[in-house]
Amino acid sequence: MIPNLMFVGLYYQHYGEFDFILPFVLLYAFEKAGTFLLSGFGRVINPYAVWLIGNITAIIGCGMLLFGTGDNYFWDAGAILTGLGLSCFSPMYRATRDALKSEKAWLFTVSLYVGYLLLGGYLIFVMQLRSINMVTVISAVLGLVVISTVQCLLLWKRNPYSGNRIHERKTIRWDQFAYAAVVLLFTFAVRFYKQTATLWMIIWVGVGMALLILLTVCIKHEKYRMHSLRTLWYGAERNFVTIYSLIFFMAIGKYDLVMVSYLMIGIGVVVAKLVAPVFGKLCLAIAGGGIEKRNSDLSGSGYEQNVSSSGESESKSVVPGIYEPICIIAANAASCLMLLPWTACYMVGVAVTVVFVSMGSSSSIKAYLQDERFIVTERRLVRARFYGLGAVIEQAFMMIAMFIFSLVILGDGTDAISSYALREGDAANNPVFFFTLIACIVFNTVWGLVYCRKRV
Repeated sequence: MIPNLMFVGLYYQHYGEFDFILPFVLLYAFEKAGTFLLSGFGRVINPYAVWLIGNITAIIGCGMLLFGTGDNYFWDAGAILTGLGLSCFSPMYRATRDALKSEKAWLFTVSLYVGYLLLGGYLIFVMQLRSINMVTVISAVLGLVVISTVQCLLLWKRNPYSGNRIHERKTIRWDQFAYAAVVLLFTFAVRFYKQTATLWMIIWVGVGMALLILLTVCIKHEKYRMHSLRTLWYGAERNFVTIYSLIFFMAIGKYDLVMVSYLMIGIGVVVAKLVAPVFGKLCLAIAGGGIEKRNSDLSGSGYEQNVSSSGESESKSVVPGIYEPICIIAANAASCLMLLPWTACYMVGVAVTVVFVSMGSSSSIKAYLQDERFIVTERRLVRARFYGLGAVIEQAFMMIAMFIFSLVILGDGTDAISSYALREGDAANNPVFFFTLIACIVFNTVWGLVYCRKRV
C-alpha cells in the first residue's frame, strides 16, 4: 500500500507532469509482470535467495532514482529495477517465513505489527505535510527495502534452502515469459492511460486484454481450481476499492479523502485478522451443525481451516465451500455502500469490503499450501500471480468502463480521466464516475457469484 500512498503524496505538487509519472508507471508495470518473469526461468527452489536478490535489485534501483532527473534515463532504469526487485518480495518472503516457522527458527514474530505501525506512521506523515518531494518518496522506499534486507541477512545462517539453486534445472516455462510480456504491456498501458489521459492508450488496453484472454485459452489445457479462480476475484475486488478511491477523490480534489480511504483499507485488514475466528464459527452455525460434529466429519479431509505455520489469519474449522462464498457475497453487499451519497457510508463500505476480502483471501491460502500440483517453494508464487492477474483484469475493466461512459456522457473518452490526471475537477464528470462505480460493482458481483456456485 505504501508506494500508492507515496504516489498520492507526490501528486499534490506535480499536477500530472509526464516526467514525474513515467517512473511510477514503469515501476508498477514491472512489479506486476515480475512474478510471471521469475516463473519463466523455471521452478523456484530457493525463495530465500530470490528475496535477497530482489532486495538488492530494489536498492540499486532506488539509488539510480535518487541520482536521476526527469531529463535522463536514470529514473526509468531505476524504476524498472525497483519494480522487478519488489515484484516477488511478498511470496518469497512468506515462503521463507513458512519454512523457518515450521522449524521454529523464525526470528521476527512481531514483524507484521511493525509493518502496520510503519503504514500508520506514513499515513499520518503524508496527511500532516500534505506534500512531499521525489527524494522523500525514494528514500522511504529505500528505507523499507533496507529493513527487509537486514531481516534477510540476520537469517543467513538459518536459511532453510542453503545450497539450493534459485531455479530447478530444465524447467524453463515459455508460457510464463509470454504472460510476463502481455501483463507488462497491458499494465503499462492501463497505468499510463490513467495518468496521462491520451486517447490512443485505450487501444493498448483493448489489445492487451484480447491477447491475455487468447493466451490463456491457447496455453492452459487443464481446468483452473476454484481456489485459483477465487484468488483472481480477491485481487480484483481489493484493487477495485483501492484504485477507484484513488482516482475518484483525486479527480474531485479531495486528497485527504484518498488518505482516509487508504486508512480504511488498513483498518479493514487488521479487523479481518481479529474477527476471522468468530466469523468462521458463525459460518458453521449458519450452515447447520455444531463445530464439534463438523470437525469430526471432516477429520483427515484436508479442508479444516486452522492457523497455519505461515502465521496467516485463517478461520478455525471452516469448510472453504461455506466460508469463502459467504465472504464473497458479504464483500459484494458491503461494496454497495459506496454508492450512497454520504462520505461516511462510502468509507464504511470500503472498510467492510476489505474485511471480507481479506478473510476470504486468507482462507484460500491453505488450499494453495496443500496444492500438490506445485512444489512447496512455489505455491506462494502461484497465488501471487493469480492475485496480481485479478488486479490487472479489474483495472482494465474500470478504465474501459470509464472511457465508454466518458465518451457517451461527455463526448470525449478522456475527459473524466483527465480530471484525475490533471486535477481539473468538474461536476460534469461526476455521472461518469458514478456509472463506472456501478459497472464495477455489478461486474464484481456477477463474477463473484459465479465463483460461489462450486464448493471446492
